[in-house]
Amino acid sequence: MKKDKADLTNKADKPSKLIIKTNFFEVIPQGTKIDFMGMAWYMIIITTALSVISLGLVFYLGFNWSIDFVGGLEMRVEFKNQAKNATIHDVRRAMTTLPADLPLTDVQVTNFIVQNKNVYSIKAKGEENVTRAGGDQALHDLSGKVFNYLAQKFGKENVEVISVDMVGPRVGASLRRQGIYSIFYSLLGILLYMGYRFNYRFSPGAVVCLMHDLAIVAGVYAVLRLEVDLTVIAAFLTIAGYDVNDTIVVFDRIREGRNQKYRTLPVREMVNRAINETLSRTVLTSGVTMLVVIALLFLGGQILFNFALAMTMGIVLGTYSSIFIASPLYVFLEELYVKRRKARGAKA
Repeated sequence: MKKDKADLTNKADKPSKLIIKTNFFEVIPQGTKIDFMGMAWYMIIITTALSVISLGLVFYLGFNWSIDFVGGLEMRVEFKNQAKNATIHDVRRAMTTLPADLPLTDVQVTNFIVQNKNVYSIKAKGEENVTRAGGDQALHDLSGKVFNYLAQKFGKENVEVISVDMVGPRVGASLRRQGIYSIFYSLLGILLYMGYRFNYRFSPGAVVCLMHDLAIVAGVYAVLRLEVDLTVIAAFLTIAGYDVNDTIVVFDRIREGRNQKYRTLPVREMVNRAINETLSRTVLTSGVTMLVVIALLFLGGQILFNFALAMTMGIVLGTYSSIFIASPLYVFLEELYVKRRKARGAKA
């Protein structure tokens, strides 16, 4: 019986296999000491410049709003049978010589990727087209006239309408306004939550971090003239939610270190250690999420492409900004708070 107890004691002293497996999945070794705060201010200068340039491009170029936000007509048309080999140039040429009963201007024809099918998207965006058509109700009649026109050009049996989207300008303007408000209110909510969850020295860094991420993504969409629709607005909101999650993990470790094992260290050293301790978790979480988003980007088709592209950029920027923007801003505010507290103490 004594021998059995001794064996159990020896077994308990040995490191468990679970710990070995856990260490195996740590992509960043324990004890890593990267001086993030030493590089932070150089990174902030670069990212501030990028953010300002991105916002300037957004205001100068504007967004390529989709029909969801500016109104108009969009048809997705499949060309088959004898017209299966019709090229985008053939369709564009046909849509530039419209008859008098089709009062559409600036008609856009783009590829719409559907496997093993020849499909094109025909768009007539903007309030002007709705007004010329005779109002919101007339859009319904226009879609039928566009089909009849294409049927005359390519043959009725060779043309099939897959889907039709019609949005009036009033509805589009309301959706655009609500989309902008939703982003603003989400940032305000995050600011209030972070202030409640931590304190006011943490929350500004989190919000500035999100504004930086959204500004750069928006700038890319403005420059590349990628269409901004409801799915892209949803991507912006998802980026805000996902990125603040990573920031909260870093902030929580900073707060834990400040209150416990690192409370005697200077603020910069404490924040460096907190970031290094969470670095493995950050890389793993962001990396696994990126696998899913990249799969959507390359395999999700045209409908999901804009959403997946925004998410891909947002995840990369969010991981970067939680380290090089949110954390340095906390250090700045914490050091400022300590200086003021010391100054008040000296006066007293």
